Amino acid sequence: MVWRDEVVTIDGNGSATARMKVHFNGMTLYAPPAVTPMKALTGWTPMQVVAGFSLSPVPELTISAEELWKRWSHWRNFFGVHPDPEFHDTWNTRVGAEYVFRPEWWALQTIAPRGGVYRELSPVPNENGPGNYLDPNKWVFTAGFDSGWFLPSLDVFRVPVHFEIAGQLHLMDHVRLNNNNDPNYPPLSAWGNVYSLTATLGVGEH
Repeated sequence: MVWRDEVVTIDGNGSATARMKVHFNGMTLYAPPAVTPMKALTGWTPMQVVAGFSLSPVPELTISAEELWKRWSHWRNFFGVHPDPEFHDTWNTRVGAEYVFRPEWWALQTIAPRGGVYRELSPVPNENGPGNYLDPNKWVFTAGFDSGWFLPSLDVFRVPVHFEIAGQLHLMDHVRLNNNNDPNYPPLSAWGNVYSLTATLGVGEH
């Protein structure tokens, strides 16, 4: 189990002072200064708790799963204000598997294909007022492999070298905001896909 507290980044924590004077029948009247505290939040990460497990039915196969809770109900916007309606907490389940082959062909010692999937739920409730956040639920699929290289007779492979490639696909649900109570904006919709590909070269035992 892993726990991480809420992280807040504040930029411009201070105050603004307004002074007003009024001219009346040749006299100048000064009103007491009005001080307004100002604070801008430039970064916010919710508290998170994750618990998971892994098992190996056979030595080469590893299956893992975890449940992630995020406390989005404490989220505040740029001005440090809770939205109306407020966000709700989310639960996300993730599963993955890896199988390690050991061909031991020349310097290639291991090759391990892996994959995983999880459902990322949005903390944003159904909103149709003046403040709207487009944030759809999404499915996330990941696939890749790790290859381990080791050949003590060559200087470059005196320690294990790992080369990894991973790809990720985000499939976002269609979300629509009717904006019934917002006179400034028409109905809004959002959906789409996100693709990513990474490659990593590492040295040492995994």
